[in-house]
Amino acid sequence: MPGPRLRLRAVIAVLLLGGAAYAAFAGPLFRIHYIDARVPETCEAAVADSVPLESNLLLLDASAVESVISGDPLVADVAVRKVLPDTVKIETVLREGVLRVQSGDRYLEVDREGVAFRPAVGAALPLLGGVESVSHPGDKVSWDAVETALVWLDALPRYSLPPVVRVDYLGGGLCEMVLEDGRVVKTGDSSEADRKLAAAEAILAHWPEEIEYVDVAITTQPVVGEVQQPETDPSEETPNVAPSAEGTGDTDDSSDGQLITDAQL
Repeated sequence: MPGPRLRLRAVIAVLLLGGAAYAAFAGPLFRIHYIDARVPETCEAAVADSVPLESNLLLLDASAVESVISGDPLVADVAVRKVLPDTVKIETVLREGVLRVQSGDRYLEVDREGVAFRPAVGAALPLLGGVESVSHPGDKVSWDAVETALVWLDALPRYSLPPVVRVDYLGGGLCEMVLEDGRVVKTGDSSEADRKLAAAEAILAHWPEEIEYVDVAITTQPVVGEVQQPETDPSEETPNVAPSAEGTGDTDDSSDGQLITDAQL
């Protein structure tokens, strides 16, 4: 059996541990005195509720605080750290809009993850068409549509095309883009995005006004649609001289569009 001296040491150890536990969890040493919160204004109330001052830092559930803050549609990511002895640090990464979507009689910004997160101000961001209207911030937009649109929006800065005001998703990875001047670029799927945009750039530069749309879905056979001219008095018409086809190869003379060959660019 342990002797009196050993039992005394055990009692002292228990008392010390008890005192340390009391100091840590019930004493003033680890009370929260400072909250360094880099969060949007919409999260401030949630921070105050979930991280009360003078509460115990060691007992704070950081994961629960992160869960509360991440519920704000503006927040893409959040990290909560406990800094001894008395500080809580909260850092957030906010969503950045790349598109707009319809939401009733207004528009919401959408980030690269397809999350609609706040009302859009103005029309600086392209409108994403061909998707269902979202109801509230925090709703998700069709990922296929967002992913397809981003292929083209990410590639556009490399080319001298007018700004895109609308991307219409047609399903199955297909889309078309409406430019600021009203002309349409029909891209087909997202394969060969750079070749298609280069072809569209060359065609629209060659016919800056007459083109209503350019279809570059097949890069080796781009097709253009010309703006329909209003009817005029036959007596006032001037001869319409078709451009020479010499050396251009076959062309499509259908009323829907004109096949473009390399020699015409």
